[in-house]
Amino acid sequence: MDADGEEKPRVHSSKSRSVSVARRTSKSKGAGLRDESEKMRAQKLADKAQRKMNKRAKTGEADRVIITKMPKHLFSGKRGNGKTDRR
Repeated sequence: MDADGEEKPRVHSSKSRSVSVARRTSKSKGAGLRDESEKMRAQKLADKAQRKMNKRAKTGEADRVIITKMPKHLFSGKRGNGKTDRR
């Protein structure tokens, strides 16, 4: 409202409201394969690869181990100069 009691007309921007962008659709499973037989073959190979991990039941793809190159219990307190190698 103005000081005189009149309402000012609303001023709109020249651009219209921008349209929101639709989310990209994810590729369906097996989209890069030619036909149904190739999809079946790929699925069989995937199952076969998983079978070995299931048999061992301990290590999988995510169970990667970085072994310590210098284990602390072997290198702590060792001086490496003549006979003074133990405490």
